[in-house]
Amino acid sequence: MKNKSTSAFCTLILICCFLLSSVNKVVAQENGIYELTEDNQLSKQIANKKGNSNDRKEFYDLSQKLHSTFYYENNKLKNKYGDGSPLRLNLEDINSFSAINKNDTQFNDIQIITVSLKNENDLNKILDVSNMPGFSSLKYIFIRCHFNCDALKIRKFIKKSDRNIRVFYTTDRPS
Repeated sequence: MKNKSTSAFCTLILICCFLLSSVNKVVAQENGIYELTEDNQLSKQIANKKGNSNDRKEFYDLSQKLHSTFYYENNKLKNKYGDGSPLRLNLEDINSFSAINKNDTQFNDIQIITVSLKNENDLNKILDVSNMPGFSSLKYIFIRCHFNCDALKIRKFIKKSDRNIRVFYTTDRPS
């Protein structure tokens, strides 16, 4: 009888340890995609009151599902997917930054810009969002690093204006 209660107690302790260790994974950011936020809590509270909640449904819809998209590489339009006005703009390299700084009406409906960074040297060039004409519908910028990157590096890479643009980043290592 004593051995059964001891083994039941050990099993219970093991299950509790397993559950506690898996909670950290549940609390972590979704899909390894992190949002660049302000450092102080006051600005987070103000943003939440203005309606800029942590709801990521629209971001995931735009970034993960198929929408009409422009693909730029080496400062040239490489491909266009879909019909109608594009909602997404993918920049395959940092050489394409100058293509988006033109005052072009074809970018008026763009809601998300995805930027692929190949190596840490790409972070030396600054993406100036405050100076981009023609992006009246822009809501999100999604940075895909092909190396380890963190919020501090991304914050130095992006020059943001007062526009309400949310910045997300992830580390994708191509195989």
